[in-house]
Amino acid sequence: MARRIFFLLAIGLPLLLLAAASIWIQALWGFLVVGPLVALGVYDLLQHKHSLNRIYPVVGHGRYMMEGIRPEIQQYFVETNIDGRFGTRKMGRPMGTRRREQVLNAVSVRSRGLHDNLAD
Repeated sequence: MARRIFFLLAIGLPLLLLAAASIWIQALWGFLVVGPLVALGVYDLLQHKHSLNRIYPVVGHGRYMMEGIRPEIQQYFVETNIDGRFGTRKMGRPMGTRRREQVLNAVSVRSRGLHDNLAD
């Protein structure tokens, strides 16, 4: 169905632009937009690497563009305050600081040979 729509638009829009150009010559500027899109669609129909582009010419490129910006969308709009962290963003620094101090204390105690006397 999408291929049929592309074929209709690829033939109809240039004809419509030519008809409009007979009345208003500035309509020829529309070929700057329509021409590359039709060329891209024809390329999509003839290529064999991506079946999505072959089935949905021109529109299939939107999926690949969305995959490119997926990490930013995930980071700013989907992820909550505690995804991938051990607490909220406000609590993150104090909790991290506390944990670092605990590790440093444990290392210093063990390095002095007192690790057998630890209550943990």
